[in-house]
Amino acid sequence: MKQCSQCLYENYDEAKYCSECGRLIEDDALKIEEPVKVDQNNQQVEQEGQESQRKEEELVVSRMDRYHKEEDVETPSINNVKVNRQQLIGILLMGLSFVMLIGNYYFNHSQSAVSQRFLKAMEKQDYDQAATVVTSPISTSAWTGEDIIASIEHYKQAGLDMLTLLEEGSLEQGIAYQDHLILKNQVQGRYFFLFPKYKVQFIPLSINFSLSNNYRDLKLIAEGQKDQSVAEDGGIFIEPRIKEVILQFKNKGSSEEVLMDLDYSQVETFRHRLSLTPVDNELSVNKMKSGFRSSLPFELVSYQIDGQEYQQDKIALSGYLGQSFEISIKAKYNDVLMESSPIAVRLREGDKLELDFSHDAALQEQIRQAELN
Repeated sequence: MKQCSQCLYENYDEAKYCSECGRLIEDDALKIEEPVKVDQNNQQVEQEGQESQRKEEELVVSRMDRYHKEEDVETPSINNVKVNRQQLIGILLMGLSFVMLIGNYYFNHSQSAVSQRFLKAMEKQDYDQAATVVTSPISTSAWTGEDIIASIEHYKQAGLDMLTLLEEGSLEQGIAYQDHLILKNQVQGRYFFLFPKYKVQFIPLSINFSLSNNYRDLKLIAEGQKDQSVAEDGGIFIEPRIKEVILQFKNKGSSEEVLMDLDYSQVETFRHRLSLTPVDNELSVNKMKSGFRSSLPFELVSYQIDGQEYQQDKIALSGYLGQSFEISIKAKYNDVLMESSPIAVRLREGDKLELDFSHDAALQEQIRQAELN
């Protein structure tokens, strides 16, 4: 007998392949002695041996074929299971991502979510939070909490209470005052190119200009919003957060630039009125309002206008109606030299412009110290 070196199965001496595992049996494989069967008919023994060898080889081939067939069938099945599992995991992850996308849109960018966030922030006076969902059609910079506060104050100057209107109206339908839309929750872009993205829009106020034919190429510039030209179709507009504007124009061939404060108390039917009417205002200090006693000596030393000092006690300020300047003074009061902080003034109709420094706390302290001398 021959013993297989791999599985130790005992095979006939004539076997070339192991009947158990199909391995090629080495010539030097371990042979196990077995009592030789003595048969009188040697020819018959030889035939039986050959027949046995043939059957053994057929059995080995049959087992090997079955082994390879099973291997061919089972291996693809295992791979298919792995592929299907990976596909299933991928589908689940894609579905989860889509659900998260929908949830984020619904809770943060949908019309109802934006309205609720804005209204709750306004109710709590958390204006920085409210500003995160605010814009306007002409904005070039993000809104801040200070912009919201400025807009509320400007609307008050124009005669309306925006907070009360928010309580009574609907952002989805639009908040209006005297038939003029001031706030509305409207589409502002797309969310992942799929869904409409909403923001609360502050509707800009329009501007009416009063101009002579001498002015050309008029352009309005304001921080945080688009530059606009008078020649553009559709008019010129101002966001309610804007406090001052710059007007650029050509007058008789020369370029000029004018800084103008916006007076919201003069807004009519939600229109600002700006005029480039030339005016001259003679400056003077309202000593009584500013806190100077008439019984004590007062001498005006100089004016400082937009950073430029003019050492004279009388000065005529030339410009355009509504044009804004920053003015401070130096003066001797009761023989004590003192200096005010700058105050903003606007040129007005008429020829006189009185300066009031009553809100200058530093100057008021200097006045009290001078009166103690």
